Parts: sequence; structure tokens; C-alpha cells
Amino acid sequence: MGPSPNFGRRKPKRTPQQNDVFVFCLNLYYLPSNFKTMFKSLRHFFSIVTAMVVLASAMAAYPLARMEFPGRNLLFALVVGSLMIPNAVVLVPQYVLVQRLGWLSTYQGLIVPEAAMSFALGVFLLRQFFLTIPGELEDAARIDGAGSWQIFARIVLPLSQPVLAALAIFAFRSAWNDFLWPLIAVNKPDMFPLPVALALLRGAYSSESYGPIMAGATLSALPLLLVFLVANRRIVEGVRVSGLKG
Repeated sequence: MGPSPNFGRRKPKRTPQQNDVFVFCLNLYYLPSNFKTMFKSLRHFFSIVTAMVVLASAMAAYPLARMEFPGRNLLFALVVGSLMIPNAVVLVPQYVLVQRLGWLSTYQGLIVPEAAMSFALGVFLLRQFFLTIPGELEDAARIDGAGSWQIFARIVLPLSQPVLAALAIFAFRSAWNDFLWPLIAVNKPDMFPLPVALALLRGAYSSESYGPIMAGATLSALPLLLVFLVANRRIVEGVRVSGLKG
């Protein structure tokens, strides 16, 4: 048998671009174990924040839209006015309150303030949508003996799926991207959300390589990108229908 056609040939070298891609994939796989653990342990945190924002906003928006009581418009104006207050303004009193409750470096100390940040926006979006629901549906349900809670749970919420989905996405994005509050309220590395973890990762690897930093940034961007690609129709539809009637 003669020599192999490839005998004596050198393997082709990778181009600089191929090397960059190869190193990036290695860094993506071999991220520090604490960063991977952090990524897995916080998925429940984001789910709870999203659920709390949607539920609390819906329960507050329904009476503001469908019930008559003194001071309703004033209360709604105060809720909407709170949207104009920057989060940094309430940071110190929020920290003092959480400290007195003994919630520093705890999950409830992260979840409750994070949910409160998106509460006013949720009330505004849902109230505007609830105003578009025909009142005849509620009248028919009351004739059949349904109470306010049954109307809310069995009629209003099922009809509000587009705007509820949009609000859930907004709440998830807000909690996912928040940096300032977790930075000052938590001192346990395994409880840091991804923006804070990326800052720590940058401090650990800045003198060596940007590979792990870019790998971590890719991991942090993927969930938001996937959510947008899957639910962008819901986002547009929810915002559109919530602004049909003022």
C-alpha cells in the first residue's frame, strides 16, 4: 500500500477570526462555577417578581377602572405621578426600610422592591385596558349572580391576556437588568443578578482576557433576546390595546 495522500501534510492553521470564535466558545462553556450557580439559582427570583407585578397590578387596576368610589381619580393620578420619580431618589429610604425589616441580603429584600418598581407602570397599562372592556359583560355576569371577584377572575383576566403578557415581559426585563438596588442591598455573591455578577466578573478577569466577560454578557443577553423574539407580537399588541381609551 502506498502512503496516504495526507501523509506529510500539515494541518491547516486557524485564522485569527477562527481562534477568536474558538476561545469565545471555550469561555462560554468554562465560566466560573459561581457564575453558573448564580444564573441557575436566580431563575425563581425573576419568576416571583414577574408574577407579583402582574397579580398586584391587576388587582389594583380593576377597581380603579371598573368601580366607583371617592378619590378614585386622585389615587390613579398619584400612581401615575410616581412614574416620574427616579428610582435613585427613593433609594435611601428604601434601603432604610429594608434594613429595619431585616431583609438585607435576603430574597424578599430583592423581590419586594423589584416588584414595587414596576407596579405603577403595571397599574397604568392594565387600567387603560380594563376601560376598553364593554360594561355589558359585567352587567350580564351580575344578573347571573356573579360577584366582583368572580367577574375579575373569570371575565376580566381572560380577556386581558395580551396586556398581561406584555406587562410580564416588561417586569421580567426590569428585574433582569436592574443593577443599582441589588448592588447595595445584597452582599452574597450567589444572590447577585447578572448585571452585578458581570461587573464582578469584569473585575476578576480585566487583567487577563475579555473572553469570559464577553461570554457572560452573551449569557445575560440571550434570555431577553429569546423573550423578545417569541413574544414581540404580544408586546406590541398589549401596548396598543392598553392605549385605546383614556
